[in-house]
Amino acid sequence: MSTKNLTHSSHIQLANSINKDHIARSLEHLAKISDPAFGTTGVTRLAYSDTDIKGKNYIAELMTQAGLEVKVSPIGNTIGRLKGSKCDEFAVISGSHTDSVINGGHFDGIVGVICAIEALRVLQQVKDDLIHPIEVIDFAMEESARFGLSLLGSKAFMGEVSGENSLLLQDNQGVSVAEALKNVETLKYFKNENNKSFDSSIKRALWAVEESKADVKKIRAYVELHVEQAGFLEEAKIPIGIVDGAAMPTRWAIQIIGEQAHSGTTPMECRKNALVAASEFVLLVDKICKDEASHDTVGAITKMAVEPNAMNVVPGKCSMFLDLRSADKESKDRVKNILLKKLDEICSKYGVTHSRKVISEDGPKTFSSDIMAISQKACENLGLKYMVMPSRAGHDACTVSNHIKEVGMIFVPSKGGVSHHHEEWTDIDDIVLGTKILLLTLLELATTK
Repeated sequence: MSTKNLTHSSHIQLANSINKDHIARSLEHLAKISDPAFGTTGVTRLAYSDTDIKGKNYIAELMTQAGLEVKVSPIGNTIGRLKGSKCDEFAVISGSHTDSVINGGHFDGIVGVICAIEALRVLQQVKDDLIHPIEVIDFAMEESARFGLSLLGSKAFMGEVSGENSLLLQDNQGVSVAEALKNVETLKYFKNENNKSFDSSIKRALWAVEESKADVKKIRAYVELHVEQAGFLEEAKIPIGIVDGAAMPTRWAIQIIGEQAHSGTTPMECRKNALVAASEFVLLVDKICKDEASHDTVGAITKMAVEPNAMNVVPGKCSMFLDLRSADKESKDRVKNILLKKLDEICSKYGVTHSRKVISEDGPKTFSSDIMAISQKACENLGLKYMVMPSRAGHDACTVSNHIKEVGMIFVPSKGGVSHHHEEWTDIDDIVLGTKILLLTLLELATTK
């Protein structure tokens, strides 16, 4: 790929016309769209909830105001398209997500969507120079906060979702993904063009997955702007991260089955306490991952439920979730093997049994060196320092990279490295700089063959 157009003064002028106030107002408005049931601390927009739908409708309005053609896929991906008179069908895409964790921050995912819309608003000025159309996508259900399943929108977009199991996962209220998907029909720009009707939620969900697939052959490239969610850029006082790859998660659902018993009358030597075994495994995960810290391997038991969870009953069952990540495949595999062996030993020690279900198993990702070079050149032309770095979290870009060679990411600093927390913060000036690099990268990709 060429970087010849990046030196054009007109392109630099376009980048410098990014509207800081418009980005700030949009971020502030979206931050106010939060589920009050979870309090006023942070932002809560769980996937397919009424609040999530309200946020996506706002994003669609921003797309419309930017002059983009808007459509919503049956899975809930909201897509805005900028097309010029010279465009063919090989689209350059930018995107991220606007759903959130519970009591999350204002920036995770959201920056990538709002800033891409702002970049395309500015690029309206040169749309007739585009060889390739540019799209921005607000992917549905990137976060696993509601159903324990992440990246549903981008997986459906890339044709990765298959079968019923993932669509039958339930939230804490017993609502399945398939049932929640019905809420997509309330999105303002959603159209059931063939007036399809279904006699069950799972049939509708399977149709939604199938109808949301993109034609991979018609995608030229994908670039995602995101907050770093770690503190390396801030510590180095560097405003831009050029991402060379990502550590993707291994996620297990584990159940330890013991024996429910009276906590007052059952002798200690007769107990099969599921919580005791689970607690030892929790500490083991922490220890093993610390032993692998030099390989940037991290892991934790992130969620746990104890049954029957009563004051006077020895726990009979403990359910927990493991989230393990590393950009080093050998290190990650080593940790998995140790944990599996030790889980057997712990359960044998306490006279309990266990079961394990793999929720996700993704290897480390490597991003396009060509797109990295374009973004690096953009930084140099704007006089900005940058750092080449990995992403320590998974993103929609990682799903796209399973199918598209030309995938890139741009990071902007996160204050204190805080993320998935109401104190998450990225300075607006850094966000604007990231938007400028995104604009120049998208423009280069869309104006060269």
